[in-house]
Amino acid sequence: MKGRLNSLKRLNPDAPAIKKLEEELFLLAYEIQENIRKELTDRELQLKAVECVKNNPKYFFSYAKRFSKLKSNIGPLRDTKSGILHHDPQTMADILQTQYSSVFSDPGNPKKRNTLDNNSEPSETISGIEFSEEDIISAIDEIDPESATSDGDIPAKILKFCKRPLSHALFKLWKCSYEVGKIPQVYKEQFITPVYKKGNKTEPANYRPVSLTSHVIKVFERIIRKNLVDFLEKNNLFSSKQHGFRKGRSCLTQLLQHMDFLFQNYLDNSETDVIYLDYAKAFDKVDHSILLEKIKAYGIEGKVYTWIEQFLCGRTQTVIVDGKKSVTLPVLSGVPQGTVLGPILFLLYVNDLETKIKNSKMSSFADDTRISKKISTQEDCDLLQQDLENVIVWSEENNMQLHEDKFELICYRTPSAKILAETLPFMAEVANYTTPNGTTIDRSPLVRDLGVNMSEDLSWTPHINIMVDKARQISSWVLGVFRDRSKPVMLQLYSVAQNQN
Repeated sequence: MKGRLNSLKRLNPDAPAIKKLEEELFLLAYEIQENIRKELTDRELQLKAVECVKNNPKYFFSYAKRFSKLKSNIGPLRDTKSGILHHDPQTMADILQTQYSSVFSDPGNPKKRNTLDNNSEPSETISGIEFSEEDIISAIDEIDPESATSDGDIPAKILKFCKRPLSHALFKLWKCSYEVGKIPQVYKEQFITPVYKKGNKTEPANYRPVSLTSHVIKVFERIIRKNLVDFLEKNNLFSSKQHGFRKGRSCLTQLLQHMDFLFQNYLDNSETDVIYLDYAKAFDKVDHSILLEKIKAYGIEGKVYTWIEQFLCGRTQTVIVDGKKSVTLPVLSGVPQGTVLGPILFLLYVNDLETKIKNSKMSSFADDTRISKKISTQEDCDLLQQDLENVIVWSEENNMQLHEDKFELICYRTPSAKILAETLPFMAEVANYTTPNGTTIDRSPLVRDLGVNMSEDLSWTPHINIMVDKARQISSWVLGVFRDRSKPVMLQLYSVAQNQN
């Protein structure tokens, strides 16, 4: 029809049929667009995409990926030794296994030692726990029905649906395991799915390992965790500076305390220097021997200690790429990721870090740690420098690795201090902080702190602008995938995309 119209315009520009053809062409284009919209809407209804997203937020991404032009499949991967690119899933799995195994800490490190003062006996101890079939059922109820599991394990939905018939068998299994202090090897295997992060897709280091473990053992882990947390909280054994993985604490509580500290200093016309630390693979670096010593020092003993020791030791990991499995290797360090007990064990490992901070204010969310100091004199800067060095010594003794070149420094200056810094060129050198290896921590005007962009002038404008840009991106993504424009659906989809992004 377009060809006829163009020919007619060229041969006889004044022909009356031109207007009729243009109208027919417009109506046909409109009809095609409406049919496409109807097709997409019908597809959403047939797949029940919106309802699925409401029940399972992760479905948003699996549905959205169908419309993505960019695929994030694994590889090809470059062998770090030979430099050759490999496409074979089996070879790529082995390359990633080598990458993930390389981050383990050295169990034979001569510098390591238990930094927790365990010369005195703990005032309270936990050596045994009691549990029943009802506790097994309660633990099963906590499992997310959409959560993934390890290869060959019982799917979460089936486990939850059959919780009553299965509870007796699971109770017998874990009662025996707890009493004899042994865990079947099959439940100490972890299967790793690589997920692309960012950067060069040929580099193995740019793939995050997502560990999948058995739901069957997670059931008993929840029982152990509940008893452990109750014991630790009751006896105030957790560091008050730790906000991660604890009931009633979160990113929000940590940020509120930090902002209160900053504003108090600002109102006192004082400055604040904050150093953000960066641990390299903190959860994977946890030294098992040191962790077990610390666990004992906190009063965890008897059968509980024995079971946790078995839980940590003798583990293996396998990487899976496109259904192909890598060679299976032993896990030499780290708290098992993808487990229920892992986060609590990590908190116990870093629990004594605050005792090394003598002069500054420390705050942590799991491994995200910052040290802050109210700055009034040069001596205050020296004290913060001293605490920084203490943290680095603690990390070496606990067989942890810090990315010293990734440390960040932000200096919250008062208006008078800003004028002085601009007037006197040497003032910038006064607040210099260095690491033992000679690295000077670069001062940043803006740092990202647990999802919040902190500005050195305590202004929220940079954070608001960044969030607005992110909101536009998320809105564009949602509107490009879904056709339903009703307000409740749009709010639901935007909320899911924002929380899961």
